[in-house]
Amino acid sequence: MDFRWFADRRLPRVLVWYVVGNWISQWARDIEIWENNIYREHPRLCRDDGPVFRLRQWYRQFLPESATAVETPEELRRADVK
Repeated sequence: MDFRWFADRRLPRVLVWYVVGNWISQWARDIEIWENNIYREHPRLCRDDGPVFRLRQWYRQFLPESATAVETPEELRRADVK
């Protein structure tokens, strides 16, 4: 992956490297979450999670009518073994 960052020349270079480095390290940690993400019909939510169900309803307009549930990572692993 090629990553480029453009910052105002007036900012100290060390500050830019610090901010960008922290962003990249957090992004790299998020990859594990994205790769193991699964769909839950009724997820556990906390007060600050926001309107998950309204968002899901909005997303459905972009799915084909014949769309089925996405397989979980575990189901995909079992299918690869067969």
